[in-house]
Order: sequence, then structure tokens, then C-alpha cells
Amino acid sequence: CDWSSDVCSSDLRIHTLPEADFNPVTGCERTEIQFTNKSSASFSTIVEWLWTFNETDFSDEFEPSYSFENTGSYPVNLKAVTNYGCVDSVNKQIEIKSSPETNFDFSPACIGDPVFFNDLTETILPD
Repeated sequence: CDWSSDVCSSDLRIHTLPEADFNPVTGCERTEIQFTNKSSASFSTIVEWLWTFNETDFSDEFEPSYSFENTGSYPVNLKAVTNYGCVDSVNKQIEIKSSPETNFDFSPACIGDPVFFNDLTETILPD
């Protein structure tokens, strides 16, 4: 700028924000859920991710896995940062459902005889 003038000009570069996104939004209790990072950026590169699970656990992996101990609805947040420092984040509620209770019985058999298994697995469905 020229201080003797009332006019000042400069080039200014504006970068687009990334778009943070991920799957899934459901899972089962006590089971590792593999999160799929669907974040994208135009004309830049996402260089940093920060995941927050249930407001207490964190990960900076691109696609982390996480296990919730109990059924219910839990917050998950993903923050994406580009090489220009532009930031976007997304919050989703993850619905955690009951895991099936596996059980089976089988018929008595002798060596060489076929054994028949009976699936007694139960899944508790919410009301």
C-alpha cells in the first residue's frame, strides 16, 4: 500500500472448506464398528482428522474403529482440516443396538456319524 493514497489493493486467495462426513450410523454393543471416512475437499487436501467418540475418546486415524459397551444413542464428531487450515466438522448420533446372544445345541453322535446343530440364538429387538 502507498500511504500517500486513500486506496490500497492486494490479492486475496479464498480457499473452500472441506466437507466432513462418515458412515455408519448404527452398530451393535461390544462390537468394533469400522468407521468409513467420506470427507472431501475441492482444490485442497485434507491432512488432519480428529474423531471424538461419546465426548470422551479421541482418534486421529483416517478410518478408526470403536466399540460402545452398551445400547443407546451416542455422539460421534469428525473434524477435517485441509492443508490451508480450513476446517469443517460433522456431528452424528450413532444408534447402538443389542448384540445377539449366541447359543446352540447338538445331537449326540459317534465317530463317523454326522452331528446336527440346532441354532438357539436370540436377538432382543427394542420395543
